[in-house]
Amino acid sequence: MKRYAAILLALGFATQSHAEQGWECTMEKQSSLTPGAVQNIIYFLPDIQNGEVYVVDPLIVHLGHEYVTAEITSNTEERLNFHWSVGDVRTTDIGTGEGAPQKWYYKAVFIRKNNNLAVRSVSGGETYTPRRGVCKKT
Repeated sequence: MKRYAAILLALGFATQSHAEQGWECTMEKQSSLTPGAVQNIIYFLPDIQNGEVYVVDPLIVHLGHEYVTAEITSNTEERLNFHWSVGDVRTTDIGTGEGAPQKWYYKAVFIRKNNNLAVRSVSGGETYTPRRGVCKKT
């Protein structure tokens, strides 16, 4: 977890004139059989002036990226909405056992009032139940 926070810290220095505070979000527990690719912990750093959010989670790092850049779709006093995608996620069909790389899309809503984050993943036309989490400043 320290590695992800260090990445965000470095990003914060690189974008210090534009970036807000970074956030560490712990997502609610779920069964390992629950479909979707929302990770247990997500770090993000908004760069409001540039309309971007830098996102780091274990899957992103596992795929060889330090972070991905998300696009801000809405920014109000109450909420920050953003979305991103991650490609080449290896998935396996439970019925056939066959797999192929998939592109996963994520939509997130950060509620500023209570520091909550809701993230929904979409892949192959399937939209999965969102995971919710509580965030703290990094």
